[in-house]
Amino acid sequence: PYASIDAAMHRDMMAAGGATPTDQWIAKMIAHHRGAVDMSRVVLAASPPAEVRRMAEATIADQTREIAELE
Repeated sequence: PYASIDAAMHRDMMAAGGATPTDQWIAKMIAHHRGAVDMSRVVLAASPPAEVRRMAEATIADQTREIAELE
């Protein structure tokens, strides 16, 4: 269930550009974090065990906040 997410994340990370290494790092991290959020949503839809659910929910919250900070 993750193949399309992996492909999009890889594509977006490879395409991430910027004028400086810092700008590129930020763009790549945003793409990477978006992939983590998308993967977490997939696992939540599969009714995972409670511990996995907790980790996926925390990933969504943390990565969403970090995306906003990076932007």
